[in-house]
Order: sequence, then structure tokens, then C-alpha cells
Amino acid sequence: MKKLLGIIFVSLLLGGNAYAKKITNLECKNTKHDYSYLLVVNLDEKSMKLYEYNEMEITDISDSTILAENNSHGMNRFLLFNRYTGELNHTIKYAYDNKLHSTGTYICKKVDKIL
Repeated sequence: MKKLLGIIFVSLLLGGNAYAKKITNLECKNTKHDYSYLLVVNLDEKSMKLYEYNEMEITDISDSTILAENNSHGMNRFLLFNRYTGELNHTIKYAYDNKLHSTGTYICKKVDKIL
């Protein structure tokens, strides 16, 4: 009986974090200009949010990259995050002709919430 209780206790202790949400906050600094944005990656809900832009749906997760996309206000927005280097590429294209509107490159570092 003691062994069984010990096994249950250890399994609960080790498995207690199994249901923790997979949300990561990153501070992303623009490589050309002196400003930073907060990037929130939620792997549970398959979403990414950069600054005040609309939430984007993660459409592809690989070992090395995460791709998120959003189509709103006549624009197609793409976020491509490199999981090894922390580089984030933000691309915006016009929805009606798919021509490039703008791009931005950021270097991101993980940040922890204070509260």
C-alpha cells in the first residue's frame, strides 16, 4: 500500500505541470529602428499577437519555425518566427494583388511577467 501511494504521489508531482498553458512573451526589437514590440505566442490556442495588431492564427509549426497569418482590412499579414535565432519577420501584403506593402525584422528575447 505504501508503494502504491508513493507511486501515485510521485506521478502527481511530476505530472502537475502537464496542463500548464504554453504561452510565451517575447520582447522583439526592430533591427533598423529603435523600438520594441511585445510578441505573445500561445501554442495551446495556436495564436500569435504582435503589439496591437489583430491576433494571428498559427498555420505551421516546425522544429525551427512558427508561421502565423491574418487577413484583415485588405491586408495579409505574416509572422515567421525562427525558434533557434529568435528572429521574427513581419510581412504585410495587399490582399487584392498580393503585392508587398512592408516588412520588418526583429530580434526577440524571452521576457517573464513581473506579476
